[in-house]
Order: sequence, then structure tokens, then C-alpha cells
Amino acid sequence: MPPSNTCKVLNEIERNERYARLKAELLKEFESEPERVAGKAYKQVLKGVLDVLAKFEEFEDRVKLNVESLILIEDIATSGKCRYPWKVVKALLLLVYSKLFDEVYYGNKKAGEENVLPPNSRSSDCSNSPEGSGEEPEVERRVETEDDYKKVKLDSLVYILEFNLPPFTLQRLCEITLNQPYRIFKKLFNAYRKLFAVRNIEYEPEQLPPFLSLGDFPKLEAVSMNIRNWERRYLATFRPEWSEELLSDNSEDADSSDERRLKRQRE
Repeated sequence: MPPSNTCKVLNEIERNERYARLKAELLKEFESEPERVAGKAYKQVLKGVLDVLAKFEEFEDRVKLNVESLILIEDIATSGKCRYPWKVVKALLLLVYSKLFDEVYYGNKKAGEENVLPPNSRSSDCSNSPEGSGEEPEVERRVETEDDYKKVKLDSLVYILEFNLPPFTLQRLCEITLNQPYRIFKKLFNAYRKLFAVRNIEYEPEQLPPFLSLGDFPKLEAVSMNIRNWERRYLATFRPEWSEELLSDNSEDADSSDERRLKRQRE
């Protein structure tokens, strides 16, 4: 049984005998000497993920994930290694986080919980400066509209899109989808945003396995084309602006653990 706080789009994938067998075979391949491995399980995982991503042309597309998609996310979350073409992992994360943001936002809305954000994301008037009077100024707050949400969501996805190499916090990006404790959109947004506090740090992905020939995967070109289309559409004219108030949110919540994690990584 998957953890109850796995995001819905991954939680819906059946952990059946095929899943267990393929995952075990993939691990065995990674633990063996690459030169002596044919890579049958690895190729099956990559092919399965590409079958899904070839249908993912717009961020709002309703695409159902498969066992191979789950195994890839779990492998990175467990090992911390990116052993797959980055463009494939990038597109899969865009798909999963698009669904995860919707799950939390619309879940709050359906439950009658207000999605509230500060009215001016660039305002610094509400800082906790020791030189202040000690009284926090009153700030008018409003319920976030669906259009506001879509802007925040696009801001968030563009940050993944901008990376040409895996981000330093790739492992944590995958972990959150499998163990997602945030039930309020603002808290999920905070945790996600803090992962990009070290966004200028990238790491070279591991060399792809020697048995892999990208020419054997024709759907890889379709995924590459989708990414290029998104980059032309969003990166040329669009630069996300993050809420400083959200970033400095010190409320006691599950996202504080992510902040501590990032501090340890930077030390």
C-alpha cells in the first residue's frame, strides 16, 4: 500500500506484481557492472515514461501516469541520482507538480477552505525589523481567485522549466510527491519555493548507462519538442516573481523541515 500522503496522481498507480518485479530488476541492473548489463528493465522504464510524456503537450492536459513513471520518481527520491535523460525527468516533474498543485488548491476550494495570499507579493512593508514599533501593521488580505492561482502555478512550473541540468534539490522535489504533508496550498508553495533558494546550483547528471542508445526511443523527440515549445512560450517573455512574504513565512508547519534541510546542504 502506498503512503496516504502520496500525491493523488502517483497514489492512483497500482503497486502490483508487475511494479514490484520491474522495480527489483531495475535495482539489480543499477547494482551490477554497467558493461555486463543489457538494461532491459531500464529501457522498459524509460519507454513507459516516454509513452506517457508524448501525450503531455500542455500543462493542463489530463494524462494518466503509469508504473514506469512511479518507478522513475521513486528511484531518484531514494538514490538522489539522475540516471535518465534530464529532459525526460524535467517533463515528468512538470506533469506531476501540475497535478499536485491542482490537487491541493482545488481540494481546499472543495472543502470550503479559503486560499489566501498577500495582496502585494513584492511588498516588504511587513518585515519583522527589530527597528519597528513591535506592532505588526494590518495588511488587507483577500481570497485568492482562480486566475491568481493559475499565475502562481505557472510561476512555479517555469522554475523547473528553466533548468538545463538537474537542480541541486532534485531528490527533494521527487520526495515531496511521494510524501506530501501539505494540505494548504500556501504551505506547499512555500516548501516548493524554498527548494529553489539554491536554484543557481546545478549538478552534472550521471553518465547515461552505456547500454542506452537514445535513437532507440523515437518518442524522445516528441518530448524534446514539447519542452522547446514551452521554453519559447514561457521563458522568452515570462519571468516568475516570488512572494518575499511567502518565503519568509515562519509559521510552524511541515515546511520548516525543508528549510532546515536546505541550510544543511548549503553548509
